[in-house]
Amino acid sequence: MDISVNLKFEQIKELLNKLSPKQFEAVRRYVNEVSHERSLISKEKNNLKQLLKNAPVISEEEIEKIQEARRIIISWRNE
Repeated sequence: MDISVNLKFEQIKELLNKLSPKQFEAVRRYVNEVSHERSLISKEKNNLKQLLKNAPVISEEEIEKIQEARRIIISWRNE
């Protein structure tokens, strides 16, 4: 079951101000934990993007060589 609540930032601030110090600390720890997890996920995505950007790229000439090698292998198998 999903519950969706639309709160404005001001409403969230009001709710936070009504919390006891212990509850507020629990919320603060939770927000920090979630923020850290999101930061790690974002960092991993950026690392993957960088890896893909810096990955070697095959040239048209290399593609032609591979295709020619495939043709040769296929003709050799058919002999």
